[in-house]
Amino acid sequence: MFSNQGIQAVRVVFNNTKNCFLHLPSKLVAHLSLNENQALELSWANGSPVFLSWTRSRASSSQDAHRVELCRQLGETLGLRDGEQGFLRLCHQVSSLTQVFVEPLSSDDWEILELHSSALEQQLLDQIRVVFQGAVLPVWVDNHTVIYIRVASLAPRVPYGRLEQFTELAVSPKIRAGISALTESSEKFSNSHANLLPSSSEATAASSSPESRRWGGVADLKSLFRHVMKGSYEPIKEQPPVPNIPAILPDSLYRVCSV
Repeated sequence: MFSNQGIQAVRVVFNNTKNCFLHLPSKLVAHLSLNENQALELSWANGSPVFLSWTRSRASSSQDAHRVELCRQLGETLGLRDGEQGFLRLCHQVSSLTQVFVEPLSSDDWEILELHSSALEQQLLDQIRVVFQGAVLPVWVDNHTVIYIRVASLAPRVPYGRLEQFTELAVSPKIRAGISALTESSEKFSNSHANLLPSSSEATAASSSPESRRWGGVADLKSLFRHVMKGSYEPIKEQPPVPNIPAILPDSLYRVCSV
């Protein structure tokens, strides 16, 4: 039997679809008088309520009017169990979002997202329509690789809202720890030693002055790299004369390290 109190008891079953929609049987859709753009609140005994968009279940699995389906990855991320008893409530007002700020859950997720940003931009609305504050959502890249993103904030500031064609998705990079540390050290070195690097005229005069080849007390490239990593110099040693080389730009290490 269906409830007439606006809250409907359901059983949540996991499926293998690659989207974040709640799949509803036709009888339940008719009973709730749902339209395409409405959102649903799903709650259960041991979890916080979540907000989801919906679609119709496949005909072969829609005989049970109280059975709703959700992709396994999303269900597990939300803390649901397969077959969990829950409750559905219709959300009558859903705000259209102008901006959504998200962050990849891991550096691997960020690198995949960065490589496939164009494809995701075209496919995202086919996978997710309703998002909520703090949600961790699976997103499929080219229909086979899944990554996870966390919803950091929404604009306007609402608990949940609907993605539209005009919604801007702002992604915060998730840089690997080693690369981030190296980039920061490189920037510090560039800022603190910019005045110690030779000008082009000084580089030209390097052949006549061994001291000027030491780049502000750094004896060679090996010592320069060690300074970026550890903040220490290699002791200056006397070197035999070498041919002239171009001056090293302070930001060249930064470009290499950030690739």
